[in-house]
Amino acid sequence: MKSFLKVVQGIALLLSCTVASASTLTPSWSSDGKIIVKFEGKIEESDPFRLTQVLNAAKAKNFPVWGLFLKSDGGNVEAGLQLASIIRQNRLSTHVGANDVCASACFYLFAAGIHRWASTHARVGVHSASENGLETDKAKAATIHFSRELAETLDVPDAILGKIIRTPPQRMYYLTPQDLGTMGVQFVPTPASKIQNILADAGISAQKTRDPVQDRKRARELNQLGLDEMRDGRREKAIITLTEAATLYPFDAEILGNLGYAQYLQDMHEAALGTLLTALKVQPSRAMTLQNLGLVYAELGDAPRAAQYFLTYFKAAKDTGAALDTLQKWASDTTRLQRAQAALHALKLLNAPGV
Repeated sequence: MKSFLKVVQGIALLLSCTVASASTLTPSWSSDGKIIVKFEGKIEESDPFRLTQVLNAAKAKNFPVWGLFLKSDGGNVEAGLQLASIIRQNRLSTHVGANDVCASACFYLFAAGIHRWASTHARVGVHSASENGLETDKAKAATIHFSRELAETLDVPDAILGKIIRTPPQRMYYLTPQDLGTMGVQFVPTPASKIQNILADAGISAQKTRDPVQDRKRARELNQLGLDEMRDGRREKAIITLTEAATLYPFDAEILGNLGYAQYLQDMHEAALGTLLTALKVQPSRAMTLQNLGLVYAELGDAPRAAQYFLTYFKAAKDTGAALDTLQKWASDTTRLQRAQAALHALKLLNAPGV
C-alpha cells in the first residue's frame, strides 16, 4: 500500500486528464427532501474545501445531503482523491446523468459513492497514465500500481481495473452499462479511514483553504452582476454568474432564488424547481421565491400547486397591493395560458371565505 502512495504523489502530473472549465458546486433540493450537490467542470485544488464548506453549511441547517451529481472531464488528481475521501467519509451517493460525462479524475469521485447511480446514456470514462503525453514504461508502472491500490480501496471490480490499464492515455474508455452493472453488484462500502490513510501517507492530506468572508463578498457582487445581466436580457450569462455566486456562498436564499428565476426564464424548469425549493428551505417566507415557484409549477402544468404558491406569495409579500396587481395582470394575460389559469385560481382562493 505504501508504495502506491508514493506513486500517487509521483504520477499526479503524469495522469493525462482532458479538462473543461472551472468547476461549480451548487446545492439543489430534491423531490424527496434532500440536498443534491451539482458538481460540474474541471476538478481544481480548492474543490475539496469548497465541498466541505457546502456540507458543513447543510449540516448547520440540518439539511440531509443525498450526494453529488457529477459532470466533469477530470482535472487535478490530488483534489480528486481528496474529494473521494470526503464523499466516502460523509457516506454520500454519486450520480452521472444522461448524456453527462464523468471521466479521468472524476472517476474517483464516482467510485467513492456509497451508492453509485448512472443514467442509461451516462458516460463514465477511464484511461491509463502518461509521461509527457507518452505511455512510457514509467507511466505503465504507475498506472498498474495506482489503479490496483485505488480500485481496491474504492471497491472497483478487477474488470474495470483492466479497462484502465489497457486504455492508452490519449484515449478514453467509456464504461458500458454492463461495466457499470458490475460496479454496482460488487460494491462493498469501504471505511472512509482507509482512503484518509492513503491521502495522509501520500502527503496530500491538506486541503486548500479559502477566505469565507471574501467568498461571501464576491458572491454578493456576482449576485448583483447576475441581476444586471438578467435585466439586459443576457440570461445564459446570468445563469453562469449566479451559479458561480452560489458556489462561493451556498445556501444564500437570495442568490439561489435569483439563480432559479434565471433558469426559469431559460425554460430550464426542472433545474429551476430544484434551485428554488432549496432557496425556500433556507428562507421559507421569502416572497419572491414563492412567486417564482408558482411560475415554475405553472409551466410544468401543475396549476393547483402553482396557485397555492401564488397565494402564499401574496400573504408573504410586504406590499400586498402590488402582489394583488401582479396576480390580476397575470390572470388576464392570455398569451401565457398556464400562468393565467394558475393566477386566476389563486385569486379565487383569495376571495374564498376564511382566507
